[in-house]
Amino acid sequence: CAYSIFFNNMVAPWNDVNLRRAVNSAMDRTELADIAYEGAMPPNTFAFSGYMAGTWLTPDSPLTAVLDRYNVDNPSQADVDANMAAGGYERDAEGFWSKDGERIDFLVRTPAFIP
Repeated sequence: CAYSIFFNNMVAPWNDVNLRRAVNSAMDRTELADIAYEGAMPPNTFAFSGYMAGTWLTPDSPLTAVLDRYNVDNPSQADVDANMAAGGYERDAEGFWSKDGERIDFLVRTPAFIP
């Protein structure tokens, strides 16, 4: 099964689509798949396992249209910068993204499979 990143988009700052798009643009899915799965699983842009791709990602499917429209699998620092700026963020003196003097901060939780 695929692993996914989810945001609580009911609360700031993740309720701003620009920030979610910035995170998406920062991810190199091929590198993540190579590190996390040692190349055993192909990178993906959808929220289900690769074995379901043939069912949901047909050439004429609505999901394919959305993925194509937003160019989801396209890591780009320029897109990160543009989306962060659109969300009202700028880099502080140390190069971190901040808004109104506060650095962006978020917690990443992962399942603990190893005891």
